[in-house]
Amino acid sequence: MQHFIELLNNHLIETIFSVFGMIFSGIGAFIFHTARKFKSNIQREIREQELIKEAVLSMIQERLNTSCEYYLVRDQVTPVGLKSIIRMYKSYKALGGNGVMDEIINKVKRLPVKKQKNR
Repeated sequence: MQHFIELLNNHLIETIFSVFGMIFSGIGAFIFHTARKFKSNIQREIREQELIKEAVLSMIQERLNTSCEYYLVRDQVTPVGLKSIIRMYKSYKALGGNGVMDEIINKVKRLPVKKQKNR
C-alpha cells in the first residue's frame, strides 16, 4: 500500500492531467459532433426553404399569368382585379421573381379600369 501511495504522489500531476485530457477530449468530440449535426440540419432547412420559395414563386407567376390573360382578353380590368394583380406582383418581385412578368403586368396596367357589372 505504501508503494502505491508513493507511486500516486510521484505521478499525481500526470494522472490529473491525463484524466482531464480524457474528459476534455470527450467533451470536445461531443461538441464537434453536435455542431456538425446542427450545421447539417441548418443546411437542410435552408434548402427546404429555398424549395418552398421556388414553389411559391411558380404558383404566384402562374396565377398572375392567368389573371392577366383573363383581363387582357376582356380588354379591361376591374379595380379589385388590378389591385389584386399589383399586390401579387409586388410579392412576386419581393420573393426574387425575375422580369418575366413585367411586360404582361404593364399591359394590364394600361387597360381601362371599369367596375364589374352586376350579373
